[in-house]
Amino acid sequence: PKTSANAIWISTQGTYDSPDDATLAALVQKLRDHQIGIVYAWVSLLQSNNAWSDTGKLDAVKAFVQRFKRLYPEAQLYGWLSIDAQPVDSNTRLSDTSMQQIVADFSQRMTAEFKFDGVMLNVVPVFNNDENYLSMIRKVKTAIGEKSSLALAVPPDWTPTDVSIPKPPRIEPGTIWDEAYKQRVALIADQIVVTAYNSGIASNT
Repeated sequence: PKTSANAIWISTQGTYDSPDDATLAALVQKLRDHQIGIVYAWVSLLQSNNAWSDTGKLDAVKAFVQRFKRLYPEAQLYGWLSIDAQPVDSNTRLSDTSMQQIVADFSQRMTAEFKFDGVMLNVVPVFNNDENYLSMIRKVKTAIGEKSSLALAVPPDWTPTDVSIPKPPRIEPGTIWDEAYKQRVALIADQIVVTAYNSGIASNT
């Protein structure tokens, strides 16, 4: 059956902590009740030394995928990979082609071995018109193949000019993407996840 396009992020409590059967079944039922058909499940962070974090937890991640799919086979389950791309000198680490390949290879492992339906890349920061980012996500898309999906977390437009909202305390220069760059990214990705939590708004009052 077709599932809803509503999505949610699941942290290490789901993938690392090996919840018991009752807890996992309750989570799946809650997802069904709220018509959430897409899940981005935490896997690992690519650190500044090009090593993935918490690799000792990967067996738990693989077991989570198997258990979750048994309970909710019609959901789309993505492996959530975070990439630390903090600037080095005048360039971000995305200019490192070996790093790009590390991300592509690990993404392929997530779909081929771990059996995720796709990967969701959360890369921070990505500056406007960064060709290296486009190169990396193309490599990932090729590595995981057409049968797997690529979701990308992208920054929001921080301060829309047509509305009155509080400004975030800090806006990273260059992190607002122009329309043409958004379109180029969208042509590669299967899903776009806008990180609206980065608005800087702490409350709704």
